[in-house]
Amino acid sequence: MTFDKRPIKVAVATQVMVDEDACPAYAAVNLIRKFFAGEQDLSYSDGANDAAQNLWKAAGGNVALLNTLAWIRVLRPTQYAITLLKRRERWTSVARALWPVCQAIDAAFARTETGRHWLPEVTDTTVEDGPAEEILLRCIRQFGGNRALQPEYEPDRFRWLLKKASEKRMHGELRKSVVRNAIGEIVGWYLYYVKRGGIGQVLQFGGNPKCIRKVLNQLFYQAWEQGAVAVSGRLEPQFATELVQSRCGFIWPGYAVLVQSRNREILNAIYQGDTFLSRLEGEWWARFSDPEWSLEGMPLDAAVRRAGGVREAVRVHAGRC
Repeated sequence: MTFDKRPIKVAVATQVMVDEDACPAYAAVNLIRKFFAGEQDLSYSDGANDAAQNLWKAAGGNVALLNTLAWIRVLRPTQYAITLLKRRERWTSVARALWPVCQAIDAAFARTETGRHWLPEVTDTTVEDGPAEEILLRCIRQFGGNRALQPEYEPDRFRWLLKKASEKRMHGELRKSVVRNAIGEIVGWYLYYVKRGGIGQVLQFGGNPKCIRKVLNQLFYQAWEQGAVAVSGRLEPQFATELVQSRCGFIWPGYAVLVQSRNREILNAIYQGDTFLSRLEGEWWARFSDPEWSLEGMPLDAAVRRAGGVREAVRVHAGRC
């Protein structure tokens, strides 16, 4: 990454593993302290549960509260409510039974006057799906360059990163788009996971601050066309006003963004929101587990119970590894 136009080294942490029987009680904290003592200027993680947060803080790190907040834009209200109900295991069968009814309600709602106003307007802009990586990289450099801390991608590594992110299917298919204005100029871009009947998850978005609402409207409309019930992403402090104006609500996602640095100026820039830190730069998309209720997202013993047998659960987990 770069900080105030100067190159810095950033290390991204993911799961910490210790032997419960052989290691001392503070092994996990010691591992993180050893990690902090590395050559990097900034230690970073963005998929931390409560236990990880406590370990990180015990080792001398902090939670970046502003970067942790998430936003959500509901597209199909009743189906979104049922999607949340599905996550409660005891209500899964009820949610599935109600799903066709909710689809009909949302379809009828979309045809009403209120429903038409609920969907975003997509005037004066067009969307180009699947642009070349070079175009996306140019967008990041052009529109993300006014912040103190930002990623500095090399073209080959950027292509590799997008390839690996595309291989992840827990949130659906990764779609890449740029938004152009009426005269064909690029005014923004977005990368997001989407699957029909699910919550679309934004990996990265940005653009010209004067046009960011139009970029968001295209994102929401495209996700709606793909059958998503809602779209969610991590808060970009610079665009908080535009997100609110686009009918997004803010939520605590259940996991935190963690930072640690010996450079107080870097930390201050993060706390003040003067950064370009999207999910693409972290470990959120690359985690080993799936937060949704699926076999791939469960510990092996829980997957066995849900699959009804060992063979299918082991096949899923082995394929994931």
